[in-house]
Amino acid sequence: MFFFFLSLSHPIRSPSDRNAPSPWAIRSVRVLSKATIWSTFSCSTGVIQSAVMKFSLIVAVVVLALAQGSFAQEALNLDNLSQYFEDLKNKMPQDLSEIIRNPDLVNQARTFLEERKAQLEPLAIQIQEQLRAASTNVEEQLKPLATQLQPMFENLQKQVEAMVQTMRDQAAAIGN
Repeated sequence: MFFFFLSLSHPIRSPSDRNAPSPWAIRSVRVLSKATIWSTFSCSTGVIQSAVMKFSLIVAVVVLALAQGSFAQEALNLDNLSQYFEDLKNKMPQDLSEIIRNPDLVNQARTFLEERKAQLEPLAIQIQEQLRAASTNVEEQLKPLATQLQPMFENLQKQVEAMVQTMRDQAAAIGN
């Protein structure tokens, strides 16, 4: 198990000591375990590093503020979008009923249906004729097959009747 101890020192500096090392310096690190490591070092920061750190903090705060503002704007957009869909949902049945009640639309629909019916009737007659021809052709092809299968079905029927009769005879013999 390791334990770390840091000791920070902050000497009191006068304003004339600006080029001196930073008042906050890590003076030593102790690691306690089976063996103890002692190390002493010092890190100094100057005026430039301090200004850079302050500027970095200001930039971070501004970035966070902008991010928060953009999230708020997105939430506002989401609210507007959900309100739009809610309005659309409420308005759509009214608009649809007004469109359906429009007599011009009803007349246009009737005219459209009559035109399509007139266009499709010859096509329907043609399809019926083709289906009759195809069914006649299939029937002509199946008649020879049916005449070939008829004796096979009659033979199968005779075999099934013979099996049923055999079972009846055996059941009667068991019953006596």
